[in-house]
This record gives sequence, C-alpha cells and structure tokens, in this order.
Amino acid sequence: MGDKILKQIRIMDLSRVLAGPWATQLLADYGAEIIKIEHPVNGDSTRKWGPPWNKNDDQKNASYFYSANRGKCSITCDLKSSEGQSIIKDLAKHCDVVVENFKYGTMDKYGLSIEELRELNPNLIYCSISAYANNSSLKNEVGYDAMIQASAGLMSVTGERNGKPQKVGVAIADIMTGMYAATAILASLYQRSKTGTVQDINVPLYDSQVAWLANQNMNFLMSNEVPLKNGNAHPNIAPYQTFSTSDGDIMVAVGSDDQFLKFMRCIGCADQKIIDNFKYNEQRVEKIEELDFIISKLIIKKTTSYWLDQLKDSQIPCGPINNISDVFKSDYANEMGFVCYGENSTDKRVPTVKNPVKFSKHEISYNHASPNHGEHKYDILRNLLGYTEEQVIELENKKVI
Repeated sequence: MGDKILKQIRIMDLSRVLAGPWATQLLADYGAEIIKIEHPVNGDSTRKWGPPWNKNDDQKNASYFYSANRGKCSITCDLKSSEGQSIIKDLAKHCDVVVENFKYGTMDKYGLSIEELRELNPNLIYCSISAYANNSSLKNEVGYDAMIQASAGLMSVTGERNGKPQKVGVAIADIMTGMYAATAILASLYQRSKTGTVQDINVPLYDSQVAWLANQNMNFLMSNEVPLKNGNAHPNIAPYQTFSTSDGDIMVAVGSDDQFLKFMRCIGCADQKIIDNFKYNEQRVEKIEELDFIISKLIIKKTTSYWLDQLKDSQIPCGPINNISDVFKSDYANEMGFVCYGENSTDKRVPTVKNPVKFSKHEISYNHASPNHGEHKYDILRNLLGYTEEQVIELENKKVI
C-alpha cells in the first residue's frame, strides 16, 4: 500500500526508558529505520523493569521494554570507550537524525557533541530530550516521569477533591514529551527537505508537562485562581463525570446545553424549575454540587447497562468504566485489530498495541517486535558500516559491543 512515509530516513536512537523510545517507535511506525544503541551489558533500563516478563524470550526482557521499541534494530555499544565512540561517529555519517536523553554534557564528555557529529554529517538533525531545558539554570538536573508529574503541576489537579494528589496510571509526562519530540523531528525533516536548514532540537520533560496542561493552564492565567483536583469531574463542563448506578458506575460527558436538556429528560427529571436553574453550562459549573446531588439520586435507581442503553439511544455521550482486560476483549478492539503480533530472534509471537493513526496510503508494519539486546549488531556493523569479521570479533572481545 504505497511507499513508507519516512522511507530512507534513518535515525540513531541513543535514548533509554520511555520518552525518547516512544518518539522513535512512532517514527518507526511511519517507516523510518531506527537503530537503537544499547549498553553492551545492561541494555535499555526497561529490559529489567519487571515483572511481568516475556517468558518466551531467552533474554527475559520485561514487558515494559516491548511497549516502546517495536520496529527497531538493536546494536550494543560502550560509549565510554574510544572504539564505541568511533562506532557512533561512523553511524552518524549514515543517519538523518540522532535522538538522545543523556544528562546534560554527557555527549560532549564522550566526544559526541552535536558539533562533532555534524562535522561528520552536516545534514544531521539532533534531538535532545532532557529533564529541564538545556539552556536553563536547571540543565544539570536529572528527571523521571513521576517527579515531573509532581513538580510540573499534573498531580495537583489529579485525584479526588479531598484526597491526596495522584499521578496518572501511565508515565504520561514521558509519553507526551516523546510525542512532542516526534512532531519536532518531523517538522525538522520537512524543513531540511525544503530549505536545507538543519535543526538542533531540545524537548524538556518539565516544559512539555507544563505545556499540555491545556485548559487548566488557561483557567489559572485567566482567573489567577489555582485549579483544584476535581476527581472524575471536569473543571469547565458539567455534568461531565462519573455517577454511581445501582450496580456500578458510568461516565457521562455532556458537552452542550442541548445535550443537557436531553440528558435530564432521559434520566427522568421533569421538573422545569430544575432544568431552568441549570439550563446553561455556566450555571451548572457554578452549582455543580447541587446538580450532582439531583442527578445522582436518579442515576442510582437503575443499572449501568440500563443507563448505557438509554443514554446512547438519546445520543448522550457516556461509557462504562472498563478495565484493560475489558478493553482488549471488546468487540470494537477485535474489529479494529488492537493487538498485533511481531517477532524477534527468539520469540515468534510478541504482542503489541496497534498505532491508532490510519493512513490511506501507508500500512504500518508490526512484523518486527521490540528487538533482543544487540540483535542486529552484526548486520549493522558489517553491512552498513563495512566492518570486517575480524574487527567485529575484536570489538566483542574488548566488550565494546
């Protein structure tokens, strides 16, 4: 189905854990060739972040690793050695982009700064992912997702109103930073193709987290009032929250005044005075506790399945509170093929979750599962870089690869 969108784009991925690997996995889905560089002994940290493990893999890789590394080639390389640094420099000559998330100054220390790599390849786009901006006073600090969720505001608006702040159930600060990095790389590739300009890109975790707080940012900037935790409710729309039914819970997402009128009729509220008191969203947000009490008394009378049927018949956005097993066992997941399978050198059936983007003239391939540690080092060193068999053996004996 047509050529790969990023056909002939080769990316050297020096990143570990999630933000960088998430960005490069997305680019692999779009057809780029990703060469993942890993430490000869430890590899990517997430290979050991288990349980659970892939029990069919003789390397005992953690499931976490498989979430962000499909479609890539893996080569091992000790960046602290002069021979390892030479491998990176040789690879840089053949790549369009390099992605790294080392602590600030590490690449310079290894003689692999962007200036040195670009002397070898003037067209190399360089993307650095860091905890804080590389031109800031905090550039030397390290960061992981949880501390960024905490310090960059997300936890302060997550959790029940009277409960303690909560982090999100996935490493969303890392994931969103990876998304920003991927779009920046794509924009830079486009600019290079049109003007020849080559970009240095820096995507900080902290700055990314702040940027995508979206409406909560603007709520503060416009009102100077600190946003609070709202549990499952919405700070700007009502009713937009979970309600308890007679046998569980349901999420209701009423997004307009017209939908609200239909919703109230659907749940059996015929009191015109109540409807008039909450006719407009502004009224509903300002008196959310009173409205919550009225709706809750009606919703609790029937089951979740009853309300799902009734509300969907009235075209009121709503949904059950599914666990992840429910999601993957659903008819929709089966229809859309959410789970795909690939293979690496030791496991012929590795599951992965399908990329949600659907192109009319590009088919994303899931045949290549996240690679085993150093799975492609011989192919890359010999076929791409032209190393001899003897050179490869010598590098192995020195534990460079």
